[in-house]
Amino acid sequence: MKKEFLSVEEVCTYLGISPSAVYKLSHYKTLPKYCPNGKKIYFRRDDIDLWLKKHRVSSLDELLNNN
Repeated sequence: MKKEFLSVEEVCTYLGISPSAVYKLSHYKTLPKYCPNGKKIYFRRDDIDLWLKKHRVSSLDELLNNN
């Protein structure tokens, strides 16, 4: 069973990005986060997946075939 909430370190592994990138995305409210105690932050796996899906870039073939 997959964990529902991920730490910064787990998000880094999941997305393949650095901790500073995760903190930057969360600071600018680009990536939804949870702060239950006001310091340590967590991310919901489903929110991360939705965020990824929203940032899909179409392939050249898709762009050419849609015109």
